[in-house]
Amino acid sequence: MARLARRHGDGALRPARAFLEVASDALLITFPDGRPWRVPLAGAKSRVRDAELAQRFVRHLRIELAAGAGAAVVDVITPPDKGAIAPRAARLPPAPRHAIVVEPLAWEAATAWLASG
Repeated sequence: MARLARRHGDGALRPARAFLEVASDALLITFPDGRPWRVPLAGAKSRVRDAELAQRFVRHLRIELAAGAGAAVVDVITPPDKGAIAPRAARLPPAPRHAIVVEPLAWEAATAWLASG
């Protein structure tokens, strides 16, 4: 899902971004290749944590979908190329390599919506 687009001068990977919209009962994700995906939120559980990808801090949103909703888990992260360098001492859990990368404002909107219940 996270497709690597190119390398920056500092060596940080720049994954292609997905577009994320928040609807009343779902997240609407459009992948960089244009494929749409509707993620139903009824009965879903979510959690937010700090993580590391490509030696950079990222924010990680994990959504565990209700049974019968398709994929069991959806992982959404902020772009690693916009995160600070993660020191080894931080010992952050790794973000899933298959995570969907979205811009920070879209990530914040989704987490705020999910937190509101």
